[in-house]
Amino acid sequence: MTGRVAGTVRAAGRPLDDAVLTLTDGAGRQVARVVETPGGMFALDGLPPGRYVLIAHHSGHRPRATGVRVPADGTLTPALTLELEPLAGVRGVVRDPDTGRPVAAATIVALDAYGDVVATTISDLDGTYRLGGVDAAITLVVAAPGADPVARGIERDPSPTGADQVVDLPVRTLGTLAGTVTAGGTTVAGLTLELHDEAGDHVGTATTDAGGGYRFDGLPAGRYTVRSATGGAQVVVAGHDGVAPDVFLTTPGP
Repeated sequence: MTGRVAGTVRAAGRPLDDAVLTLTDGAGRQVARVVETPGGMFALDGLPPGRYVLIAHHSGHRPRATGVRVPADGTLTPALTLELEPLAGVRGVVRDPDTGRPVAAATIVALDAYGDVVATTISDLDGTYRLGGVDAAITLVVAAPGADPVARGIERDPSPTGADQVVDLPVRTLGTLAGTVTAGGTTVAGLTLELHDEAGDHVGTATTDAGGGYRFDGLPAGRYTVRSATGGAQVVVAGHDGVAPDVFLTTPGP
């Protein structure tokens, strides 16, 4: 005569759909396993009478082991309710250090000491993120559209109350400045333009195309000066709005 062990797996009062249940005998040998728990429910059938250990696993939660007994007289083992405790994680805000603005849609990846990915998430519209179930020293890598990836190593400092560790992540987003050069109402092609940052350092060079258009890519937020190589005109622009004002030369270019 065989028996059954069944029940539900929950966390914070909610069922866990993808928990893993492992049943071992008194010698530690695996007897049965369940890898899906739709609606938090599970059932292990065809079990010989005896004592077992049921281990419940779920990503981002502490595993739980429970002793169970299958009676020899065919009596059903009472349904179990396994409540798993969420592991504290890491949370924070992804911001551009130059502007202080939150960065949305940034990908945050946690790597363990062996370089394996242990958790990943995407920042929300307000730049906030959370990685659950991270309980050891890790490396956080954050990457965002139009930005260079940034890696940061942290030591996990689990709170005795189970609170998340707060780690804000800076990622410098990069913008584009583009516009058109004209002189006397006519676009100027083939003109060399120089870009200088707020400190006056040269940070880029571009040449206008057939329609007088120019473009500087990969720029951190800030204020820049676009100067023509002829020295005839210059304009100061802000570097995070994507499009710079057009440049009007006081004298035609060569």
